[in-house]
Amino acid sequence: MEMKKVGILLGSTRSNGNGKGLEKWLIERLSHNGISSTSGYELVHVYPHAPMHPLGPVDGEAIPAMLNPDQENCYPSSRVSEWSQLINTCSAFVVLTPQHNWGYPGDLKNAIDHLYHEWKGKPVMVVTYGGHGGGKCGQQLKQVFAGLRMKVVDENVEISLPSEYIRSSTRVSSPPEEHLSADPSSCLESYPAFLQSVDDQVAAAARQFIALCDAQ
Repeated sequence: MEMKKVGILLGSTRSNGNGKGLEKWLIERLSHNGISSTSGYELVHVYPHAPMHPLGPVDGEAIPAMLNPDQENCYPSSRVSEWSQLINTCSAFVVLTPQHNWGYPGDLKNAIDHLYHEWKGKPVMVVTYGGHGGGKCGQQLKQVFAGLRMKVVDENVEISLPSEYIRSSTRVSSPPEEHLSADPSSCLESYPAFLQSVDDQVAAAARQFIALCDAQ
């Protein structure tokens, strides 16, 4: 069985943020809901603003939709070419991002806008988090992905973070390793209650995501 590579794209990789802890929770819940190696999926990390991908502003002479990624040196820099190659290896994406001031992070939009064809036609699920779940950010991103002709999961996954996870030093962290190797249903109980409450949203979104991937 050929494995489908699913890129987990983080909208924020702040070293002191909630993103990394939420990413581990999300990967575990996606695996529990059928997006796992045993079902033909390989989950990979895609960090657009990690040190290996400092993309910078979109400054090419032509818009990405007019470029041919298969053509040598079609992008203005080697960094963008490497980003293109990484995105091109993925069959689908799950975007996990915070909401910033009622919108999505600028770095995330910048990473998206460097490319076009590498995104086009691929399934994408949007998972947002913030003080009120990040719904405004999620709707905006879905419009962006629709513009890229991606297959967007309709189901919303919105994680409402308690105030202490935003305004103080409390952060989402991973459960102990013994829980990660245990039964997934018991693993869920190792996370905060506000994450347990969105498990049905993840399950519904995962079902639609799998259907979109199967239709490719």
